[in-house]
Formats: sequence, structure tokens, C-alpha cells
Amino acid sequence: MPFRPFVDEKVFLFFEGQSYWGRLRLRLRLSIRIRVILDRMEENF
Repeated sequence: MPFRPFVDEKVFLFFEGQSYWGRLRLRLRLSIRIRVILDRMEENF
């Protein structure tokens, strides 16, 4: 029984990490996309 909370905590931390890394990856992708768009705009002007 004392083993149970430890497992739950690990699972919780795993999912928390997944969402954190997902958010980070999304932010990275967004910033790269914005940078590319800005570069294209500068080339056009």
C-alpha cells in the first residue's frame, strides 16, 4: 500500500511534464513561424 502514492505521483509528474513540453514545443513552433513570416515580409518590401 505505501507504494501506491509514489506511483500516482510519478504518473502525475509524467503527464504534467508532457503538457509542459507540449506547450514549450508549441511556443517554439509559433516563434519560428512568426520569424519566417517576418523574413518574407522584409524580402517583399
